[in-house]
Amino acid sequence: MKSSVQSHEKWEDYRIIWMIPESSANHEVVLYRAAEFPHRWERHSVLLTGIEAADATVVEYNGRLWMFAVTRNGIGGYSDTLNIY
Repeated sequence: MKSSVQSHEKWEDYRIIWMIPESSANHEVVLYRAAEFPHRWERHSVLLTGIEAADATVVEYNGRLWMFAVTRNGIGGYSDTLNIY
């Protein structure tokens, strides 16, 4: 699994709208930025690659960004494992 976050935008700028669509079949978690909400989105960065993760959610806690996502353990369901990055 590879992780990379390279962003020059400030997460605290609430004028920016972000989206992490489901992309577990592609084995990556991708962050999109609204160019013209809600009709046009730009691919901003790949947060994780090489992992089948679903329901990725980013939260800020104590000044740090955390991402939660669920993964499957073998043939199980996505509720098998909660990952925190």
